[in-house]
Amino acid sequence: MVITSKGFLMGSVFSKLKLSKGLMAGLLLGGTLGSFGVAAATSSPSTSVFYACLNVKAGTMNSINTTAAPKCAKGNVNTSWNATGPKGDTGAQGVTGSNGSKGDTGLQGPKGDTGATGSNGTNGTNGTNGAKGDTGAAGAKGDTGISLPSGVSFVNDYLIMPNANLSYATLTSASLSGADLRFADLIRASLSGANLTGANLYGANLYGATLAYANLTDVNLTNADLFYANLPIANLTNANLSGANLTGADLTGANLSGANLTGADLTGANLNGVTSGGISGNPTLPTGWTLVNGYLIGASANLTNANLYLANLAYANLTGATLYGASLSGADLRFADLIRADLDGANLTGANLYGADLSGANLAYANLTDVNLTNANLSGANLTGVNLTGATCPNGIVHGQSGADC
Repeated sequence: MVITSKGFLMGSVFSKLKLSKGLMAGLLLGGTLGSFGVAAATSSPSTSVFYACLNVKAGTMNSINTTAAPKCAKGNVNTSWNATGPKGDTGAQGVTGSNGSKGDTGLQGPKGDTGATGSNGTNGTNGTNGAKGDTGAAGAKGDTGISLPSGVSFVNDYLIMPNANLSYATLTSASLSGADLRFADLIRASLSGANLTGANLYGANLYGATLAYANLTDVNLTNADLFYANLPIANLTNANLSGANLTGADLTGANLSGANLTGADLTGANLNGVTSGGISGNPTLPTGWTLVNGYLIGASANLTNANLYLANLAYANLTGATLYGASLSGADLRFADLIRADLDGANLTGANLYGADLSGANLAYANLTDVNLTNANLSGANLTGVNLTGATCPNGIVHGQSGADC
């Protein structure tokens, strides 16, 4: 409590007073008695100030009010005090009170933004198959298909029939066994690997057609045009090629065994590695080729196991020919060209090889009994295991006799 009197501090006076209960109560309206002290006039005033006259001698107060300092009688002094004293020091923190009861649930807040899409989860295991359903009702009967005439068929979406236009057709590996393709146009058609066994291609145009590896066994190619046709490794066994035009055709490695080549023209054809035997007719052959005992005789011909007994092969060009196991007994091979020919295991008993060129030839295990090798060229020839019994060597001396050079 702050009490002033005419600018003088009154603490010492109050220490001598004997305050009445009423006065004590009045003073306590503004604070405790123990809080009396000295304060400067500049202390922060209260919003409610009490004014009074203090009778020092009697120890009483009078004229107490909150409006203004009263005019005091003689023997009294003015005094005043604030209803509220200065703010005291912060007291020690009290004991934490117990938790209050849970308040009511607040209103629901606004809906938040949609979160980012999460990654896909792993697929679940497949369920078990359901029971088999009942068989459906039979469908309506379809329309009757087109009935083709006898000998007419569809192969690879091509109509196979006489006079068919099959130029540039793709019939690779097609099954055309027994097909009737008389006078058909097969210009540059692709028939590689096709099966034409027994097919009738009489008068067909096969100009530039490809028949590599095709099976043409027993096929009828009478008067067919095979100009520059490609027939490597084709099987023409027993084919009828009478009157056929095979000019410039590629017959590399083809098999013409038993073929009818009557009037066939093979001018410029490639017959390297061709297999033959039993061929009939009088064909026009490429330069350097001849038909002997049903065999096509020429450079690089395949005459494996050929039967050329007593055959006239004088001056024949058999360079690089394969005569493995061939029978050439008594054959006339005078001045024949057998350079690098393979005669492994061949039988040349009694053959006449006078002046023949056998340089680099393979004669391993060949039978040359009684062979005439006079003036023959054996340089570089392989004579491993060869039988030269009674053979006349190149220098004219019989094998085994003094001075023989074989």
